[in-house]
Amino acid sequence: MDESGDNTLNSAGSRDNAPSGPNPSLNAPPVPPEILGGGNANSAAQPAAGGGSSSANSSCCESCAGSCQSNGCDSCNQCNSCGCDSCHHKCLPLIHIDECCPLQCEDEPVDHLFGNCCCLKQNDLTITGWIDAGIMGNGRNTADGFNGPLTFADRNGEGQANQVWFSFDRSAPANNCGWFLGGHVDYFYGSDFFFATAAGLDGTPNGDTPRWNSDPRLLYGSAMPQLYVETDYDDWKIKWGHFLTPLGYEAPPAIANFFYSHSYTFQYGEPFTHTGFLVTKPTGDNWTWNGGLVAGWNTFDTDDRAAWLGGVTYADKDWGSLAFEIITGQDSELNLPGVGPFADRTLYSLVWTRNFTSRFTYVLQHDLGNQNDAITARGGGAQWYGINQYLFYKLNCCWTAGMRIEWFRDDDGFVVTTARPGNADNGASFPGNFYEITLGLNYKPNSNLAIRPEVRWDWYDGQPNQSVTNPPVTSPYNAGTANNQLTFGVDLVTQW
Repeated sequence: MDESGDNTLNSAGSRDNAPSGPNPSLNAPPVPPEILGGGNANSAAQPAAGGGSSSANSSCCESCAGSCQSNGCDSCNQCNSCGCDSCHHKCLPLIHIDECCPLQCEDEPVDHLFGNCCCLKQNDLTITGWIDAGIMGNGRNTADGFNGPLTFADRNGEGQANQVWFSFDRSAPANNCGWFLGGHVDYFYGSDFFFATAAGLDGTPNGDTPRWNSDPRLLYGSAMPQLYVETDYDDWKIKWGHFLTPLGYEAPPAIANFFYSHSYTFQYGEPFTHTGFLVTKPTGDNWTWNGGLVAGWNTFDTDDRAAWLGGVTYADKDWGSLAFEIITGQDSELNLPGVGPFADRTLYSLVWTRNFTSRFTYVLQHDLGNQNDAITARGGGAQWYGINQYLFYKLNCCWTAGMRIEWFRDDDGFVVTTARPGNADNGASFPGNFYEITLGLNYKPNSNLAIRPEVRWDWYDGQPNQSVTNPPVTSPYNAGTANNQLTFGVDLVTQW
């Protein structure tokens, strides 16, 4: 979960039980360090090695306290044998490899617009949200105006208002005793709506074509990724309705991710939402279990087929968290929600998150999916799988650097197919390997604002387009003419 201390690990590595972050009901994968949540608890999770005691260093701190105040510093570091004898400005970029001087940041909660509303507090209600807008380009004058198979930030060199998000939530307190009735609603407007709909709700029952759109080109519209009631009894939690998947690491809400762009695994290899029920129960100090029945991938009201969704998370302060989730049941052989014929589909996701120091966090993710009787150019079944690695380093309380390295294989060209209308890749089929390396920064001057610049290199190693319905396209990038792409962009996320 959030390695910044603003959201804590929940069941199955999702934000299902996430407590103190911007939105406690977001049911999404773990958040990397220092996205938008306030504060940082990494120093508590990883004790400093070799640091002196506070009493031994008190005289040294007293001697530099005046210097700290005169230079506008937040605090002065303790003096010890490692030479931590100077005070540093809050946003001064510093790289510390060892844990002699663990990073300690003030825990600053998000300042919500309705955070001090008494009538909401008395009824355990919260109204929160955020605005996310940015621009991503690939340096080419692409004929279709898109960034190849990249979703969300998919327009080439065109500013996008990705998400204007509203969340309404009623959640039980962390120490809930007895029965509690809660619920959650997420609604947003923006260019990301195209990728967050569910067949039978904000998408058509057959094929999940978005229908709450304000633009005939489907560039802007609305979506409702969560709409559920939650019944709690002590530490048992049951969601009934429409909710974000607990599978994987990244999630649709902008505040749940370190990078502006997304991995192929998230974009194409996993569902975004489910409709059904999901039970969550912690056991002891380390284990959390969940399980339930849902209507497959990205569907709301289309048919009566049910899939099993469940998983387990083990969390330990010394070894990090390991989350396993699986979904299995019948789904579309055409990979179109609500459109038959249907056959067995199974996907599992494994995510390990580890804080090695107060500054350095590592995440490893592996997914594998299988669709029986998939309708592709090859025929037969289809498989997709991959490995994602994330490395985050907190330079200080304002800046965090991150890197994502991904290999994703769409073995039969079954999943990397869905793009916005007008994108040359829409309906194409690329059996092969997709690779990407993304480097980025998060600048967070306060708990409400984050600026996320990034640069990304993608390349494809596989067969040319195998779809008979889209013959002009041969490769995934540059409107179907190139096997690689360099993108660069930045977005701004502000919570209210």
